[in-house]
This record gives sequence, structure tokens and C-alpha cells, in this order.
Amino acid sequence: MFKTGESKVPLEKIPALAKALDYDVGQLMRLGLEQYWPDKLDVINKVFGRVVTQNEWEMIQIVRDATGDSDPEFDEKQKADLRRIAVRGR
Repeated sequence: MFKTGESKVPLEKIPALAKALDYDVGQLMRLGLEQYWPDKLDVINKVFGRVVTQNEWEMIQIVRDATGDSDPEFDEKQKADLRRIAVRGR
């Protein structure tokens, strides 16, 4: 029923489901939140911060380490470089 969309996965079951499927819990939780509250996800993100996957978190940590936690702004060339790196990782 979950697979066909007839029923929603209870949010409290998402961590166990992610583990059983060997899937990133952050990504699955984001999908669950979008299912339950599609119009409220922006508010949830603003209040609690964005849910990120383990791989996304590793990328954030690399940027933080490389910039000394300076919260850098990226110009268009740097953004394009990051996109190319991300595409190669698929």
C-alpha cells in the first residue's frame, strides 16, 4: 500500500524503513514530510532547517572545512563547477 501510494508511511516508521531498505533516512524523511504536508515543507525547513542526506552533509562539511566555516557565497562559475562535480558523482 505504501508503494502504490494508497497509504502514507507513518513518520515514526521512516527511520526503521530506511534502515530496512538501506536508504538514506534524511532523504526518506524529506519525502515523507512532503507527502504529509506538501504546502508546509517550506515552513518546516525554515524552523528546523533542511533535512539533508548523509552524502549532502559530507559535501557541506567539505565546504565548511575548506572555508574555515566562513559561509561563503559562490559565484556562477563556482556553482557550475559544483554542479559538474555533483553530476559526475551520480
